Amino acid sequence: MISLLVAVILWGLANFLLKLARMTMNAPSVQAAQIFGVIIGVIFFYGFSRYSLDPLRGHIKDYAWGILAGSCGFVGTYFFLYALGGEKLSFASQISSLHVVVATILGVLFLKETLHIWEMVGGVLMIVGAMLLGMTK
Repeated sequence: MISLLVAVILWGLANFLLKLARMTMNAPSVQAAQIFGVIIGVIFFYGFSRYSLDPLRGHIKDYAWGILAGSCGFVGTYFFLYALGGEKLSFASQISSLHVVVATILGVLFLKETLHIWEMVGGVLMIVGAMLLGMTK
């Protein structure tokens, strides 16, 4: 649970910093700067932590899923950065948080995961909240 909270805080901070950068730069420039930041992060994280990269473990298919995930994240970030050029951060970040609902639906459909009632209620509330945000525009 602590790891999830740290991830949420870091993602929130990242979105805030992306908006600051987007206020003066175009989306491709911000994304290029972000890539540089990712490279520094990878070097720091894997260089100074107990984790190590082991490309010989895992199968090609497993790496393909990771590469596809990275591609989806990269292109999704571009569109998020593009949206930040014309939207308030408070609106864009809340709408983009619906990615959780998309991931949940895919998990249920393809990974045969089950949802408890409170997870379903939470997903419905997120969708209703996004619809209410959209109506205020």
